[in-house]
Amino acid sequence: MEAVKSGKDFDYEKLDVKDLSFSYDGQTEVLKDIKMHAEKGEIIGIVGESGCGKSTFLKLLLRFWERSGGEINYDDIDIDKINTNSLLKNVTMVSQSTYLFEETIEDNLRIAKPDATPEEIENACKMASIHDFIMTLPDGYKTQVGALGDNLSAGEKQRIGLARAFLRGSELILLDEPTSQLDPIAASEFLSVLGKINRELGTTVLLSEQRLEEALPLSDRAVVLDGGAVLADGAPRAVGAQLRTAGHELFRAMPAAMRVWAAVENDLPCPVSVREGRDWLADFAASHPLKSLPERPLPAPSEETVVTVSDAWFRYTPDAPDVLRGLELTVRRGELFAILGGNGAGKSTTLRLLAGLQKPYRGEVRVTGKTALLPQEVQTLFAQKTVREDLAEVTSDEAMLAYVTALCQLETLLDRHPYDLSGGEQQRAALAKILLTRPDILLLDEPTRGLDAAFKAELAELLQSLLAQGVTVVLVSHDVEFCAAYAQRCALFFDGSIASDGAPREFFALNRFYTTAANRMARGRLPEAVTAEDVIAACGGREAPQKERREPP
Repeated sequence: MEAVKSGKDFDYEKLDVKDLSFSYDGQTEVLKDIKMHAEKGEIIGIVGESGCGKSTFLKLLLRFWERSGGEINYDDIDIDKINTNSLLKNVTMVSQSTYLFEETIEDNLRIAKPDATPEEIENACKMASIHDFIMTLPDGYKTQVGALGDNLSAGEKQRIGLARAFLRGSELILLDEPTSQLDPIAASEFLSVLGKINRELGTTVLLSEQRLEEALPLSDRAVVLDGGAVLADGAPRAVGAQLRTAGHELFRAMPAAMRVWAAVENDLPCPVSVREGRDWLADFAASHPLKSLPERPLPAPSEETVVTVSDAWFRYTPDAPDVLRGLELTVRRGELFAILGGNGAGKSTTLRLLAGLQKPYRGEVRVTGKTALLPQEVQTLFAQKTVREDLAEVTSDEAMLAYVTALCQLETLLDRHPYDLSGGEQQRAALAKILLTRPDILLLDEPTRGLDAAFKAELAELLQSLLAQGVTVVLVSHDVEFCAAYAQRCALFFDGSIASDGAPREFFALNRFYTTAANRMARGRLPEAVTAEDVIAACGGREAPQKERREPP
């Protein structure tokens, strides 16, 4: 450790990773012979399914753990010989969850740069798209965040983490799913700012993301990890073509424009971005008449109302602003009701009221049946040393345990500590624990956060099965594509109440900005197309068959 403290300084110009391997237990390799090179000024997208090693790889670049083998060199200097202060100055990481201290927003920002001027802090906040929300708080930057930031939404905390990264001014920024808790508009603004900083300041960016609609077009290169090894490394268009040719499951996570192109017989160049997809559709439609959109059969809810919220007003403390303002809401038995909206609009607070964890100071909340809440911070659900013990804490029904374990793909994770899992793996473990309670009303706060496309499809099938059994699902999500594909009704929260609601096609077609990539790509020709599958069907393409799923005991 002394060698590290008194080691070499460096000014970031390049990163070389050679034959990197890593294991948590000394036996099972998480990363295997990783090779990667990053020149100054590149944006590299790190892509892969949940648990493939993306987060572990980024953390090794900051010496969070000791690697099992291989090399990590900055400017031809071994990372183990670099001075710690120099490493932290040049390389900054923004992880999936941002942890705050029980002080003010300004105090939490100054962790990155204690001597920052007010102007520097404000500029960093503008770059991270949090300036507006801070200015609406009673004391602005002096507002107390509460214990570990409990007074802020998860998305607001994450944006504070982004502002810290910008404030530090590092030459290399490592981003581990930085938009996972941001609403679509904030995520788009953040990625746009990230691209501007890269272009104007030459900042190098390694960006790990599950949401690839805008992250992949932004990247100069995409590095695909599969089973802890590099499967592909190249331009996004070429990597997408390689995944398609290989029939790899990860292709389902590619941008909507690319997936539509791949499913439709054509000789046109492959689009990656929404704009390229719009141009592709125009060229395709010029010689191929588009078909009418097919009907979307979804399980019909019963007429019984199981959730009623009437004129609900809520604030966390007497002197704080209202989070909910006269909220009116009804949900029927067997309905999948999706709540969307910007960070801080009151979505998560609404779930807490439905779960009985909070009560409105005015108005009424009536819920019929047993509820179970999957919170944003899923780590709060883990109380044991292994996933197996955590699940056994809920039920001793061996058949149900085996079913949920297989359903959530936890067989190889049962003897791991929950905190050692990746973000997506933690999400699956927490979901399993909630499902074991067999609720009548399932309250899900960002359930697809950190999940790969394959498991999202599994989750959707599970939810459809629960709906058919009469279970009600109230889902809060920034994942507009998931909501467009599977919800029966969507509601847009704004300023503590519902601004609009309706069936997915109607709901997203009426929103110009808060909508899906497929709708932005096709709305000029197919106004009600809101999923890639809608556009594929209109173009006469064919969808991949779905996997069969086990039924519950």
